[in-house]
Amino acid sequence: MSRYRRPTSAAFWPGHLDRTSVVNGNILNSKGVHVGVVVDDEVFSLKGQKLYDLKGSNIYKLNGDLVGHLSDARGAVKRLDKATDKLFPST
Repeated sequence: MSRYRRPTSAAFWPGHLDRTSVVNGNILNSKGVHVGVVVDDEVFSLKGQKLYDLKGSNIYKLNGDLVGHLSDARGAVKRLDKATDKLFPST
């Protein structure tokens, strides 16, 4: 028997851990206006139209082109910087 304890954190849990998933939530532009919704690894407009795919915090067009990123993908509310605001037209 080893004198060292086994690691118990999720980082050492056997099996696959999906580190690319993003928590579902809302997207706010740089002015704090609600402009989109994240569901799993997809970004939708407020009208429900799928706009982009997410891989980690990177935003991709539906054809696979990288177009921007979310500054913090861990929280329920994601904020865009000014450079990424153009991805979500004002309504």
